Amino acid sequence: MIGFRIEARDVPNALTKFPAEREMYPGDTEKRECLVRFGEVQPAGILGVYRIWCSWATIDKWTTRGGQHNSPLDATFV
Repeated sequence: MIGFRIEARDVPNALTKFPAEREMYPGDTEKRECLVRFGEVQPAGILGVYRIWCSWATIDKWTTRGGQHNSPLDATFV
């Protein structure tokens, strides 16, 4: 699995980032990333297969925060 971000500048020098950084709390900006996984095996059958990919950093946040915490976590749905 590889995490990546894309940054581009146009002629007036405006910077665009994908995925956009998300401000969780005032002054606390979270760096986000897209994930791609190579070599994923597609199971046989006619039913659709869905996966949620997330980084170890996201898993660490998920397991250490309180059980009633409802803020979103960074993940890729495939």
